[in-house]
Amino acid sequence: MRLLFVCRENIARSQIAEALFPDPVHEVMSAGINPRVNNGKTLSEIGAFNVIECMSQLGYHLNKKRVKELTPDMVRRADKIIVMVDPMSWPEYLRVREKTEHWPIPDPKGAPLWKYEQTRDSIKHLIYDDKSGLARRLAVR
Repeated sequence: MRLLFVCRENIARSQIAEALFPDPVHEVMSAGINPRVNNGKTLSEIGAFNVIECMSQLGYHLNKKRVKELTPDMVRRADKIIVMVDPMSWPEYLRVREKTEHWPIPDPKGAPLWKYEQTRDSIKHLIYDDKSGLARRLAVR
C-alpha cells in the first residue's frame, strides 16, 4: 500500500507523519501543496530546526529530508492520502474522496519548539491510537 501525507509546505506536519510511520509493508511518502522556493532543499538548508529537534527527541533524524511538491502523479499512485491542510485550499486533483482523509492539525510554522512537540504528539496519536489509529485501520484492511 502506498501512503501519502500532505501538508502545506512539506516542512513540518507531513514530514513528521512520514517519519512516524516507518513500515516495511507500506510505501510512505510526504509532500506539500505549496512548498514555494524550498522544493528540493533539505530541512537543514531551510532552517527547519524546530522540526528537526522535536523529531530528534524521539530518535528520528530529519535534517537531510528533502521538501517535495505534491503532484497529480503522487495522488494517482497513492492508495491512502492523509491531508493536513484546510480542504478549501486543496488542488482539484487531490479531491479523491475514497482515498483521502483530512486531519485538522494546525501548522506550527513560526511557533516555539513546544508547539512542534505538541503537533508531533497529535500526529503520533492519530497514527497509533489503539482503537482508531491509522496504523490499526491499515492493518485491519
